[in-house]
Amino acid sequence: MRPSARMMTKVGAVLRGTSSTTAAGTVTLSFASVETGIPCALQPSNPRQKVSEPGRVPVPAFTFYARQPLDLRLGDRVVVDGTAYEVQSLGDGGGRGVTWEAGVDLDRGRD
Repeated sequence: MRPSARMMTKVGAVLRGTSSTTAAGTVTLSFASVETGIPCALQPSNPRQKVSEPGRVPVPAFTFYARQPLDLRLGDRVVVDGTAYEVQSLGDGGGRGVTWEAGVDLDRGRD
């Protein structure tokens, strides 16, 4: 089910990773906000999987919906209700350039 604009009742943010190298040669990854205050929806990809307490669901796959235009890329993180999810797939939700449909998984702290 693709949510309409009325169903996008959550507010999210997009974070993008950047890497830097220290003088000692250590590579560090950090994330900075690209966009905040995004009306969105987050639904379990499997209808039997329910969203419970953030971070307590064992590696589920969710679908994140947001209106276009939005600077969203593979590998970005989206934060919804204080929980970070990694964007793993990205598509046009209705085929009309109106809604992003992104497959996301819980971010397991890869930074």
